[in-house]
Amino acid sequence: MSQPGGPSRPDDTRDRPAPPAKRPAFVSAALAERMDRARARGHAQRAQYAEWDKDGDLVALYCKGCGTQIKGLRPKGNPEVVRVEDDRRTRLLIQKVQLGPLPGYVEVVVEMKDGDRHETHACTDCLPTLDTPEGLEAFFLADLEVMAEEFRRGGGDGARHGRYLDFLGQKRPVRWRRKVALD
Repeated sequence: MSQPGGPSRPDDTRDRPAPPAKRPAFVSAALAERMDRARARGHAQRAQYAEWDKDGDLVALYCKGCGTQIKGLRPKGNPEVVRVEDDRRTRLLIQKVQLGPLPGYVEVVVEMKDGDRHETHACTDCLPTLDTPEGLEAFFLADLEVMAEEFRRGGGDGARHGRYLDFLGQKRPVRWRRKVALD
């Protein structure tokens, strides 16, 4: 497990392709096949790159290429000491946290063949992966896999979610650039 506030590189995802993801039923067979082909090429080692807690809050993001944690919970403000009156006169230290970038976090804009844009993230070590068409495709499809998982968690109209994912799945990424603050 990673240290809070610091990057980690899980050894178990580094050198082997991830197994096919368990996807919600509303993901079409054609899109699922495209996702599996992209994953089999080995460019997106961690397609399910988002981690949620039991309440459904996002607590960590990992690089899709190598699995390094690039966003995590970081302390926010000063800790607060709370005294609990019991037999032991216990004191608790409460620290608020927020999700924030860790060293190596980079946001990129992926441009599609039809002119649309998609914003995503990577680590600085994996940016060269985006220079290949296969790597760019794998990173984009990993985002669609996480979107499918978010739809599954949120419930709602599976057929509508499936149509939206199929619409996005027809897009073809052609190039990328680093996101600048004014984008």
